[in-house]
Amino acid sequence: MSVVQLPHHGSYKNYHAPFWEQILKADKRHAIASAGVNAKYKHPHFEVLKTFHENGYNIHCTSIAHGSQEFLEHIKRTAAISGKLDTFSTLINSYTPGDKVFQA
Repeated sequence: MSVVQLPHHGSYKNYHAPFWEQILKADKRHAIASAGVNAKYKHPHFEVLKTFHENGYNIHCTSIAHGSQEFLEHIKRTAAISGKLDTFSTLINSYTPGDKVFQA
């Protein structure tokens, strides 16, 4: 298991991709953003949370505000879209035989 604290409350100014790419990636990875609701700089930033999530980290925040609120909405939208695609993928088998390849 790997647990990391996001740089400077999840600020994009303190996120340095090459550094994080060198961190060993364990099977279960957790990233923690400690930031308050009334923070002047509106940490954590959505871009940082999204990047860590896309790299396999489970995101944990000490408050739901600013970027973490936006991140939750992003996850909800992604789950809704995924649910619709999953429904489609089960229906398509009824109408088209053989292998299916979907490209973005």
